[in-house]
Amino acid sequence: MIFELKTIKNGKVEEDYKKMMSELNEFYDINWIHHTPDIIFVDSREQIDSYWGKKTNPYIVGWINGSNRTVYVLKNEKMESESAHKKHSQEKYNALIKHELSHSFTKVESGDADWIPKWLWEGLSIYTSGQLSIKNKIEKFETFLEYYEDGFAEGVYKESGFAVEILVNNYGKEKLLSLVKNLKKYQTKGKFEFAFKKLYGFKPNYNKFNLLLNEANNK
Repeated sequence: MIFELKTIKNGKVEEDYKKMMSELNEFYDINWIHHTPDIIFVDSREQIDSYWGKKTNPYIVGWINGSNRTVYVLKNEKMESESAHKKHSQEKYNALIKHELSHSFTKVESGDADWIPKWLWEGLSIYTSGQLSIKNKIEKFETFLEYYEDGFAEGVYKESGFAVEILVNNYGKEKLLSLVKNLKKYQTKGKFEFAFKKLYGFKPNYNKFNLLLNEANNK
């Protein structure tokens, strides 16, 4: 498929982009200032389908490419006509862009690992983008651990960000970043869960995450 791109100048978007990059650099402990990700605003579902070479889920409105240096996001004014979403507030739309940028940081932090558990992949981006502030709080973890493999999984977006928040608040971000940095060594679910237990003292399970959630809610 052939596409035509053009460069746009938008001072507000560029200012927001710099702020996002600064905050993500701080969280991931990376000083990513050269060859930073480009953002391409996509105009239609047809363009999204053409990029992926198939008919895509209408909930998909953003992604990164394999090189980690390009973020694709559906234009906000096209949300209602070209996706299953309504038009976002500027705050919510910025969080979407930051979510996709965070995926790029995760790939860099992991040394471009081929396999990253889906719940950790999405959870990190939801947590670091600030999307938790615009999500409904959960009362119980019950689905996010079902999502380890890649691909679109709508259910993982409900809980995974809160799971990452639990890990950061209780054990610090350093342990989480250590896990991400070593993901290339853990390219199966079994190896990942073994490494997770070695680091946190338990394998990922709902009982432990719900215990931590209840403790946080009762503070």
